[in-house]
Amino acid sequence: MKIRAFLALAAICGVAGLASARELVVDPRGDDAAAGTDAAPLRTLAAAGALATNGDVCLVRPGRYIEPLRPAQSGRPGRPIRFMSASEDGAVLARPEVQDGATGGVPVRAGAYGVDLTGRGQIEVLGFTLDGVGANLAGARHCLIEGVTIRGVTAGWGAIATNAGGAIVSAALAMGGSDNEFRGGTITACDGPAVAMATNGAGQRIVNTLIEDVGRGGAAALYVSGVGAQLLHCTVRACGGPALEAVGLRNGLIELNDLGGCGRAAAGAALLTLDGDGRGTAVAWNWIHDARGAGMSGLRLAGAQNLIVHHNVIWNVPGAALRVEAPGGWHVIYHNTTWAAGVSVALVADAAGTNRLALSSCRFVNNLWPAGVVTAPAVEMRQALWQGNATNPAPGFVDAAAGDFRLTTNSPCVDAGAQASEVLDEYAGSAPDPGAYELGRPAWVAGCERTEDGSQKSEVGSRKTEVGIQNSE
Repeated sequence: MKIRAFLALAAICGVAGLASARELVVDPRGDDAAAGTDAAPLRTLAAAGALATNGDVCLVRPGRYIEPLRPAQSGRPGRPIRFMSASEDGAVLARPEVQDGATGGVPVRAGAYGVDLTGRGQIEVLGFTLDGVGANLAGARHCLIEGVTIRGVTAGWGAIATNAGGAIVSAALAMGGSDNEFRGGTITACDGPAVAMATNGAGQRIVNTLIEDVGRGGAAALYVSGVGAQLLHCTVRACGGPALEAVGLRNGLIELNDLGGCGRAAAGAALLTLDGDGRGTAVAWNWIHDARGAGMSGLRLAGAQNLIVHHNVIWNVPGAALRVEAPGGWHVIYHNTTWAAGVSVALVADAAGTNRLALSSCRFVNNLWPAGVVTAPAVEMRQALWQGNATNPAPGFVDAAAGDFRLTTNSPCVDAGAQASEVLDEYAGSAPDPGAYELGRPAWVAGCERTEDGSQKSEVGSRKTEVGIQNSE
């Protein structure tokens, strides 16, 4: 975790030696009239936030701080202002018990944000616990929250945001502005969503984060939107609503995530939904599984366009593993595996009517769909490409009951795919294997990556999707 490495370096050479940083120390027993040194610490985050400037490091000692962390100014590129918990489990930002009013029917309370970086830039927040309060990055730029746990955010105590569907939600983390990142953290036990991104934001990233038991009333765990947003190496589990809804996500990346066990309060929805023109958004190398709501689908493309969907494994869903709704199209869908679904693929119309609706220029290549494909009468497939897909009901998985969907050496699907140049992966046999795993190649693993002590790794990367895509324009 980054805070450990930073503190170790600080112990060797002194924090002041890091980019000529000044160290400010905060302690609940300190005095805001003090110098803010190790021997004479400040008492409040507000005092440290008022003093901190480019390159400064604020070390916050263990204790419960009933105030928001709100720096008075921004840092600079290469010289961010850092606020760090001085120990791994020490500094807790907690909520006051004062109600101030309401916005859109959602109560708003004084100090509702544990971390408030609204309009700030180049700020890093490392290693804190937010107990009952959320974090707000509306209009923030190049800010990092790392190794932070947000827990127990109830209605009105999160960051008030508007989700992609236009509803006001109280999210544990609201992200706006540009190029902000939440990394190596945990968001748990919250009434509303874990994350809500602004539709006009850009470059937001959620990386290597555990999200569980949120959206208890049926809200999605994550509302992902904007340009270039990324969800990488995350685990989302045991949530009341869907795992993720992406509306207005353009040129985004949803990759190597474990999305499962969600939807107990979201019958008929999908674990993961994308809507609108994705403009090359990729959904790749994800596990999507164990939908808890009646009739739920796995992955739903709701009248969407220009999406790349590949190397996903979707299993244990009562509805369609993959639901593609017309009108829409221009998708590239390849090397996906489904199992234990009502149907592997449902091509349907997203609205009732007398006219047929078109799915245009979709390419389905080298998928493994044991439960088959169903096309509704109201759907007109235009210029579709079907190549190398397998629908064998007994595909020969290593251990489907245990979630191991690699192919055995005697599987009838080995080498049964098509050599399609536009979506070609490296393959080990005479031809590609349909589905998400190639026999003879290392198996990929989705979800949070952990270090030996159980904490999340601070550095994880993307596999990067590279494929040509036709544009609807």
